[in-house]
Amino acid sequence: MNNRIRTSLDEVQLIGKLADLKEDHYRSSLILTALIDVLIDKGLVTSQELQARIDKLDNSFSPYPAPPIS
Repeated sequence: MNNRIRTSLDEVQLIGKLADLKEDHYRSSLILTALIDVLIDKGLVTSQELQARIDKLDNSFSPYPAPPIS
């Protein structure tokens, strides 16, 4: 029974860690989106330039194509 309790506690801890990762991912995505918006608004980069760079990087990391930015 002790092993079963430990397994349940491990699962709860894992769920907590996943929730923390989800929050971190959300915050990182929010910051990145805001930064991209500022760069585009200031005319420092265009959506097309950004998409071209994404495609280049994605092709160097993976055989799968990146979805387009809207």
